[in-house]
Amino acid sequence: MVHFGNDSLYSYIAQRSSNLRCLRLAMCYPLTGNGFVSAVMKLSFLEELDISQGYTQLDLKAIGHSCPLLKTFKLNRPSFSRFVKYDA
Repeated sequence: MVHFGNDSLYSYIAQRSSNLRCLRLAMCYPLTGNGFVSAVMKLSFLEELDISQGYTQLDLKAIGHSCPLLKTFKLNRPSFSRFVKYDA
């Protein structure tokens, strides 16, 4: 899914799809990091998780504990450092 959904929708999907084995998300900006982790915590049979662009903070420890069968975890976040000005 790309640019689609919010915390409520993903929570609903996770509740209805607890046997889900693979999840791939790309640029799901309406979904918050906390909402995402809350949904993933309901997917204990998840074996593959692929996240591309969009999350600044994820509780990886919570994801790892909630998904004991996780074999593959991919997190692809672009670097925006050249666009951000840091003040010292």
